[in-house]
Amino acid sequence: MKIFSVFIFMTFSYAQLNELESIGKSPKFNLICRENIVTNKETIKQVQNNLEENLSSINGSWKMKEITKVTQQIVSGIKYKLTGIFTETNERKNYELEITIWSQPWMNKNEVKLVKKTALK
Repeated sequence: MKIFSVFIFMTFSYAQLNELESIGKSPKFNLICRENIVTNKETIKQVQNNLEENLSSINGSWKMKEITKVTQQIVSGIKYKLTGIFTETNERKNYELEITIWSQPWMNKNEVKLVKKTALK
């Protein structure tokens, strides 16, 4: 019985992976490149709104100037990796920040984490 259960599980997992690949969605990160920002306005707007609501939770008070790159991954919600140009409100210097946003709307949970901060000239 255990062997049969393992076989069913493996068959189901393989079928799911093939289904994801056949519709063009892989379990890897999907890049929403600058050319697609226009076609993915809803996704970008959702990321911007989510970030603006939770930006104060990362160190400092930041103002977003431009989003340069967004990737998304489906994991118990949606995990966005965002790269953009931000200004700290008490400075005039621009920074490139890499931020992750893990959104779980059904739990009213959004986790925002600053991954990397680079000063721009």
